[in-house]
Amino acid sequence: MNNYTDVVEFVLQGFSGGPVFQACSLAFFSIFYVLGLAANILIIMAISLNSSLHTPMYFFLANLALLDISCTSTVLPKLLEGLAGKGSHISYKGCLTQVFFLIWFLGAELLLLSAMAYDRYVAICRPLHYSMLMSRPVCLMLAGTVWVISIVNSFINTGLMARLHFCGPNQIHHFLCEIPTLLQLSCSPTTLNNIMTIIADVYFGVINFLFIMISYNFIIASILRIRSAEALAGNTLIFMAISLNQSLHTPMYFFIANLALLDIACTSTVLPKMLEGLVEKGSYISYKGCLTQLFFLTWVLGAELLLLTAMAYDRYVAICRPLHYSMLMSRSVCVLLAGTVWVSSAINTSVHTGLMTRLHFCGPNQIHHFLCEIPTLLQLSCSPTTLNNIMTIIADVYFGVVNFLFTMISYSFIIASILRIRSAEGKKRAFSTCSAHLMVVTLYYSTVIYTYVQPGSGSSLENSKVVVLLYTAVCPTLNPLIYSLRNKDVKVALRKVFPCVC
Repeated sequence: MNNYTDVVEFVLQGFSGGPVFQACSLAFFSIFYVLGLAANILIIMAISLNSSLHTPMYFFLANLALLDISCTSTVLPKLLEGLAGKGSHISYKGCLTQVFFLIWFLGAELLLLSAMAYDRYVAICRPLHYSMLMSRPVCLMLAGTVWVISIVNSFINTGLMARLHFCGPNQIHHFLCEIPTLLQLSCSPTTLNNIMTIIADVYFGVINFLFIMISYNFIIASILRIRSAEALAGNTLIFMAISLNQSLHTPMYFFIANLALLDIACTSTVLPKMLEGLVEKGSYISYKGCLTQLFFLTWVLGAELLLLTAMAYDRYVAICRPLHYSMLMSRSVCVLLAGTVWVSSAINTSVHTGLMTRLHFCGPNQIHHFLCEIPTLLQLSCSPTTLNNIMTIIADVYFGVVNFLFTMISYSFIIASILRIRSAEGKKRAFSTCSAHLMVVTLYYSTVIYTYVQPGSGSSLENSKVVVLLYTAVCPTLNPLIYSLRNKDVKVALRKVFPCVC
């Protein structure tokens, strides 16, 4: 029988570095922790208080936010303590407790991502059965399964860890307690622990990742079958309903009508040529036709980004300055804002298309994309493209970064105002007025910025094809559903315009 003198505490080595590095790291991770907590708490509050967000997608998003709060609260406080004190001691029981909760929350996040992928698969691939396949009991069962399976796995791994002896060095070269680092310090056989760790890695990592990839393969296949007519019909209905119904002649619906018009223009610019290529297994486009598509695509996409900013300003005035709303968002102001959106984007596209016409294309003529856009054309040019790249960067910064920051600042004021509302009903109404716009902003900006933040770069062009398809075909199709067809006022207006259909 072996006599063991077990250690009673471990020393977390954390990050090595001088006082300046420690101070900077402490400041950075403190800010990161506070911002992460605040953002996730706001997400949970917004979803809980807004009945329009009581859907499967947002239910899982709230669970994800809760897991993120739990995960950061398990790791970062001890890390910050170590950075503040230039070293960190943790008791044996405290170390096992951290291992238990860390395994629980990380495993649950991986499983939850699979559940969210399944939710998106059902929403896109089986929309007619969505309400049945993703009913409230099903969502609760999925979420409960996620938490229970992960906690069972955590109990098993922590229990196996508790049977080990630690009689040697007690210094952990990490800022947290986790299984691999602890197994290295054990003076007991760790074969069973290693086997269970491999099984957990395969299940939580490999199998879940494959499940997510399979789900998104079906999703992408369904997206590629989306017909432009679906987006065209939805946005045309919205435009007609708002135009023909006097009760919808308000700033918010005026901008929604402009958004619908831009969505029609976007899908009509891209999808007909893409569908022609899919039918004929190849597609030719003339030089002038390519530049024409480039002109209208740049115009419409830029106008959409500017319009989303104008809509954020409208929501800011409605919630933060309601007494001045009729003056600040009068008809003349709305027309001026909409006109500025269209004209600014038209000037931008005229500049870019003009710069493109001065380039020579004397080499290969194969565009590895389903549309003509600036980055792909710049790759084919045999002329210097420095000026084009500079102007593209300027446009990216203005239309992407500056507008996105303006939108986020507007929503910071909006959220601050909502949190000052005392009644729960008042908070619900305030959140419901801007939730749809926030959904569209997130969906649209995430795809556009991902694609256009790297002008002239070819490394990500192949990967960006699906992303481009998302904001040129899928976003315009979803916008009517997100923004208007779920709105009672618009449904009433549609019934008046099309009484036989609606």
